[in-house]
Amino acid sequence: MDRWEQAFVILMFVVLRNGWLKRHPWICVSGVVGGISVLYPLLARGVDLSGFTDQASGGGAIALLDALQARGGFFLAVVPKIIMSVAGRVITPFYFFGQYSTLDPNDLQNRFVVHLHSVALFALFGWALFKGKLSLKEPLPLFIALYLIVTAVNPFIQPRYEYPVYVLLCLQVAITTKPRATVPKSIIEMQSSEKAIAT
Repeated sequence: MDRWEQAFVILMFVVLRNGWLKRHPWICVSGVVGGISVLYPLLARGVDLSGFTDQASGGGAIALLDALQARGGFFLAVVPKIIMSVAGRVITPFYFFGQYSTLDPNDLQNRFVVHLHSVALFALFGWALFKGKLSLKEPLPLFIALYLIVTAVNPFIQPRYEYPVYVLLCLQVAITTKPRATVPKSIIEMQSSEKAIAT
């Protein structure tokens, strides 16, 4: 329950991958973004998010996007928040010349793993896009899109939430199209080849 996003995305994917929506993935994705844009401001009114927004207050861009999201503008904030979640601190290089040096040297997760993951995931997205592997009509890209949208709801950026995306994207890139079945030779061609072998 602590990571409700994963359970929610799985259930949502199972529902949306059936019937008419399966043939119209863009409508499916747009509906999820629109639904969150409407529901988030209503749900956020009754929840104290100050603990999260305080963490984001020093972030500048993320604080602005959170304010936009809280006013029904998630559909405008979702793409920038996804890019920030995927790229992490890589898009703010000045971080590595300041706050980064104050981290515990033994904290391998926050000093190395999360940043290397962001670089690898960003590069993998570029490769998958170049290879034409991100069609939403396929199940893995649709699941990845829904997952990124739902995790973008978080008031602050957490690139570690995107660890599963790297694994799923690797699987998608590794999938190859089935080779075409060879057309069987005609009887005449088979006989002529047998005669050629005999001679």
